[in-house]
Amino acid sequence: MKTEINLMYSVRINNPLYQFNSSETNSALISTSNLPSSNDSSSQKAKKLSDQSPKISNKSKTIDPDTDRSSYVPEKPLQNQNPSDTHTAMQKAMEDEWGKILKLRTKQNTSSKNLQINSRTSESDEIISSDSDTNVEVKTSGNSPRFEEPEKFYELGLKYYEDKNENPNFIEAVKFFTSAAKLGDSKAQYKLGEMYELGKGVQRDIGQAISWYQTAGRNGIINASLRLAEIYIKGLGVKIDLSAAASWLKDAAEAGNAKAQFELSKAYDNGRGVDKSPKKAAHWCSKAALQGDAAALFYLGLMYAYGNGVDKNHAAAANYYKLSAEKGYNKAQLTLGDAYAAGKGVKKDVAEAAKWYRKASEQGIDEATHKLRKLKI
Repeated sequence: MKTEINLMYSVRINNPLYQFNSSETNSALISTSNLPSSNDSSSQKAKKLSDQSPKISNKSKTIDPDTDRSSYVPEKPLQNQNPSDTHTAMQKAMEDEWGKILKLRTKQNTSSKNLQINSRTSESDEIISSDSDTNVEVKTSGNSPRFEEPEKFYELGLKYYEDKNENPNFIEAVKFFTSAAKLGDSKAQYKLGEMYELGKGVQRDIGQAISWYQTAGRNGIINASLRLAEIYIKGLGVKIDLSAAASWLKDAAEAGNAKAQFELSKAYDNGRGVDKSPKKAAHWCSKAALQGDAAALFYLGLMYAYGNGVDKNHAAAANYYKLSAEKGYNKAQLTLGDAYAAGKGVKKDVAEAAKWYRKASEQGIDEATHKLRKLKI
């Protein structure tokens, strides 16, 4: 019994997690002189063991095994205080607490190692961040990824496409445009569509051209939408599809493109690919006219002259004719000459009529030449 108790306390005292104060150590050890002898009765032996056994406090104390070197107190009090079972209960309690501490230390060591590994990884990885969602990883070197923007590929493609020495390399241009296009560069997508349509650097493929035009158009490239509309209107390599053409025109028109707005106006005016609607025709024509489109200004004047989608107003019509004529639109010059010759929407003025007939004639309008002769000026 003496040997077992000393061994138990030796393990506890020699372990660095269970360092006792010297006073505590002395009080904890059981003196051999006080151990029961063989001559003692059973009740006397039990009494001596009970008197000399360390008293277990019911007050628990939370310790940090890494920092707290003070005396150790089990977290839970011993339940069995029977003097004959004191030794067994104490040993079990110590084994339980020792197991808990081992688990805690293992968990702390694992966390520490993970933290060190993550720290080393963060220091060795050189990552360039960006707010753009089009940045992609294109090259890696060890554990340090490098990133490039699609714009760089597009610029390289342009250098080969628009060689200053007039010696373009379309094959190389296609390679860089393709890289940029696949990484989301809308300008490269449009350019790639153009090269497939024309067969520059690649075999001509209208299907590929349309595919890249559509991708560019959906990404906001208005020229791609306009080109698709023209392809479908004229049936360039595909069947004529006026509905698809009107759809692409509407996308560009809603984006604010004056040319698309005017073409969409004509589609509504003629019911080409959409339901015929004079009001919608006037709506889109006026939007294009407000942006100074000469053709739209002239056709808006005609709408006012005939009350097509708007209230008839000859003065307004003459005003739009003049705005368009001053921009050099020959049909507007001829029609404005008619307005001055007849005094329709403006005060009759033969000299002004002759002026605009002459301008239209100089731009190849034979009707204007004929009417100029009839004025006899």
